[in-house]
Amino acid sequence: MDTLKAIAQISEMDIGTSLHSLNEAAIGEPHLVQLFNRYATYNGSSPYRTPGIMSMIPHLELHLGAYFPKGGMHSITTSLYQLALRQGIQFHFGQKVEQILVKNRQAIGVQTTEQQHFAEIVVSNMDIFSTYKNCCRDSRTQRVRCARNAPVRR
Repeated sequence: MDTLKAIAQISEMDIGTSLHSLNEAAIGEPHLVQLFNRYATYNGSSPYRTPGIMSMIPHLELHLGAYFPKGGMHSITTSLYQLALRQGIQFHFGQKVEQILVKNRQAIGVQTTEQQHFAEIVVSNMDIFSTYKNCCRDSRTQRVRCARNAPVRR
């Protein structure tokens, strides 16, 4: 039922309008439009191509406030790294990933400049286009199944 309600409200989400167009219509003053357009750049996007729904970012910041972790944003990365080490995750730094290794349409590891590393789960921190372009050059590899909301193993 929630899905049907969301579909019924899709026209109100400004998905078909750019963030810039939405800001121009709602704000008008060029300097303020420019200020609010910058929220699209948080993830490297253009306000002229980003959907208007991204206006939720300044809304959340200005109406609900922003939170900053102790030690800055880097502390989030450090905390996740320390947690991963405690969970037995191994990291191999300084090695360029040349290809994601696939067997039966399932990622089984990576080929680096140094060696092959096999794993139950392969995670790419690049956007999907760059991952496929740079690490999945083989047409069979490009049909890898992506797990969405996969359960976390403890």
